Amino acid sequence: SSIEIGTVVAVLEIGALIASLFLGKISNRIGRKRTIIIGAFLFIIGGFIQSLSPTLLCLGAGRLVSGFGIGFLSGIVPVYQSEISPSEARGRMGCIEFTGNILGYSSSIWIDYGCSYFKGDISFRMPIITQCILGGFLFIGGFFIVESPRWLLEKDKDQEGFHVLNLLYSDSGELNKAKEEFLSIKRQVINEKFGNDVSFENARNSQVIKTNYFTIIKRHKYRIFIGCSALFWAQFNGINLISYYAPLVFEQAGFKGRTALLVTGINSLIYLASTIPTWFLVDKWGRRPILILSLIHISEPTRLDV
Repeated sequence: SSIEIGTVVAVLEIGALIASLFLGKISNRIGRKRTIIIGAFLFIIGGFIQSLSPTLLCLGAGRLVSGFGIGFLSGIVPVYQSEISPSEARGRMGCIEFTGNILGYSSSIWIDYGCSYFKGDISFRMPIITQCILGGFLFIGGFFIVESPRWLLEKDKDQEGFHVLNLLYSDSGELNKAKEEFLSIKRQVINEKFGNDVSFENARNSQVIKTNYFTIIKRHKYRIFIGCSALFWAQFNGINLISYYAPLVFEQAGFKGRTALLVTGINSLIYLASTIPTWFLVDKWGRRPILILSLIHISEPTRLDV
C-alpha cells in the first residue's frame, strides 16, 4: 500500500536524523576517519539486512540501520573533504565530492533498471546487495585514508597533523605550503579554544573556552541560521521526494513499467551533468550567485481535474 511504501522509504531518513544528532560529538571525540569507517560499517549491515529480509518489517529495520550509516556519512564526508582540501581549492573540491554523490545516485538507478530484467526476488535483492559491495570499498578504504589534520591539531597532536599536511601537499610543488597551512589551522584552533587574544606561546597556560551546541549557536547564530536554513529549504523543496519516488511519479505521468525506470535514469544523468559546471564557477562566481541561480526554475500551471 501507499502507506507501507512511504513508511519504508521514510524510516531511512529517521535513522539519518537520529545519527546526525550525535555526529558532532562522536566525530570530535574519535576523529573523522573512524567516523567514516563506522558509518560505512552501519551502511553495509543495513544493506545485508535489507537484501536478506523475509518480511516488510525486516526490510524497514534494515533501512533504519542504513539510515544511521547515511546520517554519519552524509554529515562527516563533506567536513572531511573540506578539512583536507587546500583553502584555495576548497570550493571546487567540495563540488567534485558532491558530483561523486550524484554519480552514486545515478548508478543506483541504472543498476535498478538492469536488474529489472531479472525474474523474481533477485530483481530487487541484487541492487540492494550491490550497495553493500560499494559500501565495502568505503569501509576498507577508510583504514587507508589520512586523519583530518584540523582534528589532529585540535587534539594537540601537532606532529601527526604536520606530517599529514606534508603528505597532502607533497605534490603541490610549494616547499613551505604545508608549514603555512599548519600555522593557519593552528592559529584558528587556538582562537576557537582560548579566544582571539591568545598567542602560540601562551596557549598552553590559558583556560579553554568550554563549548557546546548552545554556546556555539549563541556565539555564531547568524552563520548557523544561514547554513541550517539553506540546507533546510534545499530539502524542504521536495528533492528527496522526486529522487525516491521518481519511478512512481513517471508512471503516473504515463510511462509504464520498466520505461518509468528508464526515464528516471535519464533524469539522473541530467542531475549529474548539472553538478559539473559548479567545478569551474564556484571560485569564479562565488557561492551566493550559484545558490540563487539554483533556486530559479520554470514551472507550468497544473490543471486540476475536479
